[in-house]
Amino acid sequence: APLAVLTYPFMGATTTNVNFGRIWIIGMFALLLILPRARASARASSWMLVALALLAAVVAVRTATTPGTKGDYAYGFRVWADSLLLPLILFAVVRRVVAVRAAAAEWVALTLVVAGLLLAVAGLAEELLGVHLNQVRFDPAIGTVRLAGPYDAPEPYGLALVLCLAGTLFWLQIRRRARDVHFAVIAIVVLELAAIFFTFFRVAWLGAFVVVVTSLGLRPKHFSRMLGVLAIAALVVGLSYTQLEKTSVVSNRVGNTQNVFARVGAWEQGIEIFKQNPAFGVGVNQYTVVASSLPYLNVSGTNSVPYPHSSFVLMLAEDGAVGLGALLLACGAVVALLRSLRRRTRSAADGALLGTLVGAAVAYLAFSLTLAMLPFGPSNQFFAVLLGLGAGTLDRLSAPRRRRAGALVPRVGGGLPAGVAA
Repeated sequence: APLAVLTYPFMGATTTNVNFGRIWIIGMFALLLILPRARASARASSWMLVALALLAAVVAVRTATTPGTKGDYAYGFRVWADSLLLPLILFAVVRRVVAVRAAAAEWVALTLVVAGLLLAVAGLAEELLGVHLNQVRFDPAIGTVRLAGPYDAPEPYGLALVLCLAGTLFWLQIRRRARDVHFAVIAIVVLELAAIFFTFFRVAWLGAFVVVVTSLGLRPKHFSRMLGVLAIAALVVGLSYTQLEKTSVVSNRVGNTQNVFARVGAWEQGIEIFKQNPAFGVGVNQYTVVASSLPYLNVSGTNSVPYPHSSFVLMLAEDGAVGLGALLLACGAVVALLRSLRRRTRSAADGALLGTLVGAAVAYLAFSLTLAMLPFGPSNQFFAVLLGLGAGTLDRLSAPRRRRAGALVPRVGGGLPAGVAA
């Protein structure tokens, strides 16, 4: 994961057939052939794999039946590979590794810590020093450049930071080391939060807040802890806002409602595009092409934009009811995975993982409701790693406990072993 962050500006473009991410993730696929199978597979974990595979298959078929855009028919398949196929492989590999070796969860989380540090440093260097590694997008609404870090768009950068923040908080809670290590990781958390602030995505601010509260506070049967963490986090945010609202950028972001109306218009336009082909949609990467040919929709004096601004609207318009159904099935599988993990949580580490995954899932959902995140590979891959941690842990917790060597077998009914007597 850290190498993927470092190499993305040089080997991450979707205009090439080979990049670093596709090499190392597909190479990891070999681990599925080498690693031993888990002793048990939880139903929710298996359904998560099936749902992700089905979503990838549906989009692949629709991509194959859609004429190429941007002058390159393979463009749609490159986007599909980065955003759906590679995350599917990552999920399967991490799930298997964590299921067969519990200690692997700590090492997987550590990669998210390092990746989060690199992303934060890249964003802060972009904000403070003007060092741009990739895309430069000036937003006239806030009068500043949107941070994109190593990526070619600000949206996956903001979501990737929030997901890495979740992984960092998880690692901080399960790693029992010297105090200086904890201080170093806390410093990384501060850098990640600072970089998230400078993205100026309100949904990123909300996502970071939810991740911090649930990761540190959400534990089964400990509701008072959740309330305490929520109160402290709300107090810190409230005090910070009283100072930050004095800056023009923050006040503009908080008080700006025009982009909200523009999104509502885009969603209504997306429904109109869906009506052109309700079953299978207008085709992959065709939303902007079709929307640009339609008249603007005006909501409260604000015209719509020819972009979906929602993963769900994107799937509805481009892949129709079939695609939206596959996406909703994947969402349901995530909920089922979290519920099953909650029922089987046994240790403090399992509870920390549950809280982390709930925060990450809520943050990803919030991004997906307001922005079209599904076609972005980097953030999807980080989310797949976190889901793999949860699925692998659930498989491990579902495995039957091995009987200790030399353990006595209780006897009942005339000296017969309990099982025989029964």
